[in-house]
Amino acid sequence: MTENLRELRPGIDYSLWPQLKWTRARQLGSEFVNSIELYSTSVTKGLTAEFSEDRRTVTFCARIAHAAPVYEWSLLLSDTIHNYRSALDALAWEVAHLDGRTPHPRHLRRIYFPICRTKKDWEEQVKGPLSSVPNDILERLHAVQPYPFVPVEEGIFVILHELDIEDKHRGLLRADVIARDKHHVVFAAELEGGGEFFDHAVNGGWEWIAGTDPVQDGDPIFRIMADVPIQTAESEMALPVSVAVSHAGRLHDVFELLPMIDQQVADTFGMVEAGSVLQRHDLRPATLDYSADSASSH
Repeated sequence: MTENLRELRPGIDYSLWPQLKWTRARQLGSEFVNSIELYSTSVTKGLTAEFSEDRRTVTFCARIAHAAPVYEWSLLLSDTIHNYRSALDALAWEVAHLDGRTPHPRHLRRIYFPICRTKKDWEEQVKGPLSSVPNDILERLHAVQPYPFVPVEEGIFVILHELDIEDKHRGLLRADVIARDKHHVVFAAELEGGGEFFDHAVNGGWEWIAGTDPVQDGDPIFRIMADVPIQTAESEMALPVSVAVSHAGRLHDVFELLPMIDQQVADTFGMVEAGSVLQRHDLRPATLDYSADSASSH
């Protein structure tokens, strides 16, 4: 990328509409997260203990007092995703009209923020809808394209674009009531004879049971085991709500995905406006993995 010092100022060199759409996306994202946290807090007793007949195993099961408002969350997330995409598209529209330039009439309905998976895709954008964008800004737009990086399908903007498109046809969300950190649980148990153990103590072990399917009331989450009978056991661990979105056959934790999208949008605005150096390509959404094998501990 050639060196240039041009800086675009929102509200001066181009309109504030892209920034407003971005701010709206953040507002909706916060509302989405707050709604989930409110529900999680309302489940005051998330886990109950069930003893085996010999009392050497205790299984902690989900206790869900009321159903999660999945439809409300689906709508909020869909609106959040759409506004992030719209903020980028509005930015593309503005830079296509910089310096009093006027796109060719045949391109007006095709101007949107490019998310190119191949060099050919990018070249077609440059010759077509982006042909009115100044060269220095084109260089900046090119710098944020996912196609030079492998695997392209894991790029944050590729996922953002596909989720926005898919939302027009079907619901995306599934709500999983799970303990988010499968490598750590909270419990306390007292053994017959006065011994006791907590979490990962050497005289007892625990095993993760819950999978990735939505957890229903009474479903097992994890179990603890001991060599001698367990007299009492309890867990003060809350039952956090994890919302996952399906993409390309994988599940992504929305609590991880949304901050990555927001950071990528922030980096892109910084690049387009001032040519700022990006670290965006290190961002990859982590696929959910709540398998029992990877979570067990003894």
